[in-house]
Amino acid sequence: MDWLEQQQHAGKVGVTGYGEGGLIAFYAAAVDTRIAGALVSGYFKSRQQTWQEPLYRDVWGSCANLATRRSPR
Repeated sequence: MDWLEQQQHAGKVGVTGYGEGGLIAFYAAAVDTRIAGALVSGYFKSRQQTWQEPLYRDVWGSCANLATRRSPR
C-alpha cells in the first residue's frame, strides 16, 4: 500500500482472494483503511463447524464483528 500511494496515477485500491487468500483479503481490508474494497471468494460457508477450524481463522473474533470494521467509512 505504501508503494501504491506514492505512484503518480494511484487510484482506489481493492484486494481479492480465493479460499485462504480470501480470508487474508478480508482481514487486510478490515484493518487497513487505505483499501477501498475487498472481493472474497471461496471462503465463506456454513459457520456451524467453526469450532473445528484452526485458531488463526478466528483470531479477530467472529466474522460478523470483523465485517463491521469494513462497513462504509
